[in-house]
Amino acid sequence: MKNRTSSHFFILLLIVLVTAISHYSVYYGGLIRGYEASWITGYRNVALVALLAIVPIFLKKIGKYSGSWTLYTSAVLLFSIGLTVQYRLFSDPEYISRRDKAEARQAKIKTAQMHYIQENYSAEKKQLMGLPATPPSPVDLSKETPRPSEEAMGSVLLSGKTINPVLGLIALVAAFFIIRQERVLEMLQKNGFLIVLLTLGPLILAAITSRAGKSIGNMTPWELAKIPFLIGFAAVLAVLYKNLAKTYWGLPRARDVVPLIFMAALPFFPFFVLKDFGQMMVFSGVYITLYLIAVRRFSQRFILIGSVLFLASVLVVGALPVSTQERIPLLPTVAKPIKSVLPDRIQQRFHLWLDGFNPPDTETSWWKDDFNGYYRKLVEKDPSLPQLIERDPNLMRTINIDAWFDVLAFQPAQATYGLASGGMTGRGLGLGHPELIPVADSDYIFAALAEELGLFGGLLVTFALIVLVSAGVRTALDSRDMFTKLCSIGLAAFIGFQALVNIGGITRALPMTGITLPFVSHGGFSLITSFAMLGMLMAFSHTSANMPILVIIGYALALLNFLIAVFNMLPGYPLDGGRVLRAYLWRSGRDLDEATILTGRFGQVIAVALIFFGLIIAIFRLEFFTGFWAVLAGIFLFDSAKKIILEVRSSARILVEDAMMLPISVSPETTIHQFVETILPMNPQAIFPVAAAKRLHGMLLLEDVKSVERTEWRSVSVGTVMRPVEGDHFVEVGTPLPEARELARTNSIGIVGVISREGELVGVIYSSRR
Repeated sequence: MKNRTSSHFFILLLIVLVTAISHYSVYYGGLIRGYEASWITGYRNVALVALLAIVPIFLKKIGKYSGSWTLYTSAVLLFSIGLTVQYRLFSDPEYISRRDKAEARQAKIKTAQMHYIQENYSAEKKQLMGLPATPPSPVDLSKETPRPSEEAMGSVLLSGKTINPVLGLIALVAAFFIIRQERVLEMLQKNGFLIVLLTLGPLILAAITSRAGKSIGNMTPWELAKIPFLIGFAAVLAVLYKNLAKTYWGLPRARDVVPLIFMAALPFFPFFVLKDFGQMMVFSGVYITLYLIAVRRFSQRFILIGSVLFLASVLVVGALPVSTQERIPLLPTVAKPIKSVLPDRIQQRFHLWLDGFNPPDTETSWWKDDFNGYYRKLVEKDPSLPQLIERDPNLMRTINIDAWFDVLAFQPAQATYGLASGGMTGRGLGLGHPELIPVADSDYIFAALAEELGLFGGLLVTFALIVLVSAGVRTALDSRDMFTKLCSIGLAAFIGFQALVNIGGITRALPMTGITLPFVSHGGFSLITSFAMLGMLMAFSHTSANMPILVIIGYALALLNFLIAVFNMLPGYPLDGGRVLRAYLWRSGRDLDEATILTGRFGQVIAVALIFFGLIIAIFRLEFFTGFWAVLAGIFLFDSAKKIILEVRSSARILVEDAMMLPISVSPETTIHQFVETILPMNPQAIFPVAAAKRLHGMLLLEDVKSVERTEWRSVSVGTVMRPVEGDHFVEVGTPLPEARELARTNSIGIVGVISREGELVGVIYSSRR
């Protein structure tokens, strides 16, 4: 793929500008809360993004790069968003404080209170509080003295937040210039197994000596192992993929499969020692993707996918919380042997995922030790606690809840609250409370981002990741040999699956596994590895440069518009074709609600077909981007159709008094002239109830008014022109809404009055929803 460097260079300059504005927003938000963000850190971050914006010129002039710039631009966008969120978090005194968090929080609260008093309290109230008696006025931040930042120039420039991005950039450039060499690719392909073995030894040693998933201080050096493991598996698969086509009963020969299984299993040993469930999920997804790319037969793909789904089902069944298992007959009995062999960490993650706001029983095997440790600390502080529990056994339940949220559930719970409070547009940079989420700069950075930038910010990150992964998939499709193809798709899959596991865990779509978000999260080896993977993808894209990216985008947009137009005419509600079908059925004599439900069912059938189509395209044609959007469109269509069906069905239980509109009635003595000049302009509708003393006399239709000569308007009253009330012109309070609407539809005027038990007009119901 070729594309113009200048276009992406200007996009990168725009990213630099937006990053600078975002950092100023964070700085200003800090002033509002009474503290000053470090301007040195802000300049450092903008300088890093500016340096990345200049790199394309170097790669174009020196490296003669002719591959896809979409890979690089989308990664820089993600990195700039990550820097902004990290700047927001690390500038907050409450987030970075280890001992005086409460003091920092109290200072922010006091600042907010004083600002509110200054802007809203009168001079008298301020004087009563012992403050200067000034009238309400806007806060002038330039006259205030915020808490100064304690970061110095040396500590900022020599910190890991500066060194790691620089090392990542070096890794990107080095990977690009090294991997583009043909002899290097040949060496890697021929020595893939040796590379894996050389990586495995130090990795196992680091895993054994690690504590709480960290090694060498507070780092994760095994992140770098992803690349050699991928190269090793791709090298073996590139040699054996042709033999995999030779099958017996749909299965390849053992001598071709065993080496692949062995190579695939090697990374799982150190990660099992580390109890890193997230990395195991990512590696599983990547290796399955590579195998699906390599094999050609439908039977092999079917067996692999079926096996994976079976193993995943077994894992889920065994790890389900007890409260969930008890809802399904026989499931606890089936799950018991599976649960006995599952590691405690996996059961813990699944409980946090499916029932995170309800603590497990204190005797649960994986929770018992943590709870007992928490309980012992409480007893040390208050020795009378056991006697209190004997008097009130319910106190133990309260302690269990406190222990659960103090030890395990506090972080995911705070992340969930952050996502919910962000809403559509967010609270604004520097104006949310992401500092309340522990380690929000790393595993939970998506929650911090979504709280202050809202759904739009989350969608921006998701879109950038989709574009990055799609460009990686396109690079793989354009590759000229199987090894390069497998490496390209493997690198894209690593980034995609890691992002999926992270965002899925934070949004509670998947179990939370403590894995970082590529290019966005604050990390050491994780960030360096991501940039190295980007450099490799750019090298593969350079060596297999092909169709211009703008041509691909133009063709895709044209095809997408055509498909949307055709799809929108399908006869399923809420598509336009479904609306047309509903109108036709209604005109043919069917009840409107019945026609709506029928077309809604058609819409659900179309949605399910679209979801299956997307899955088939993604699995068997490997069109992941097309398949993803097809599934997403199907889910939205199904949900919309389901909502309208539920709305119609719920209306069957609604009474007229719950849905009626207040009547705009006309007195029978009112002249036509008064009606046209004073009432009709303020209430432009076609039908008016005619009532006197709240008693319904008839219905006035505009078509009846038009039949009166204009010269007679001042002498003719509404009572003369109205249609006298008949039995199908009104219903009583307590009548079901569908019955009233059906009566309004069949009484030739399209409206019925609602009469109280005392005979008074209290509302109107139209034949259709308004």
